[in-house]
Amino acid sequence: MKRCFKIVGIFLIFSALLINISAFGQETQKQLEKKRSKIESEIAYTNKLIKETKSNKKNTINQLQLINLKINGRVDLLANVKSEIYNINNKIQETETSLTKLDENLTSLKSKYIEIAWHAFKYKTAYNKLIFLFSADDFNQAYQRMRYLD
Repeated sequence: MKRCFKIVGIFLIFSALLINISAFGQETQKQLEKKRSKIESEIAYTNKLIKETKSNKKNTINQLQLINLKINGRVDLLANVKSEIYNINNKIQETETSLTKLDENLTSLKSKYIEIAWHAFKYKTAYNKLIFLFSADDFNQAYQRMRYLD
């Protein structure tokens, strides 16, 4: 009999364990179902974000292309301005060179004029009258000087 009680006791303990395990399994199943539904909703939300990102990506790519075009235009504009500056600097150098040559020419002409005037004064020849006539500011003054000399 004792043995029978032991078997019945073991059977009761074993059945209690099975009931607890099955109840525990049911709770786990409910938790797993909740977790599965939560994950499915997260996946749906992720899919929605991916679709939005794709549309935003297209817009962003278009904006990026437009910005790249704008940058290329600015680079071309900058290159054009640099070329203009280079051409202007060359013209400035040419003008300065020309101005220097003209100043040298003016200085040499002045010195020659002074030399001619000095010789004319020194020798007091008929060239004095010509110098007097040619130094007139305009034709009328030259005509009046010619009448004066006559």
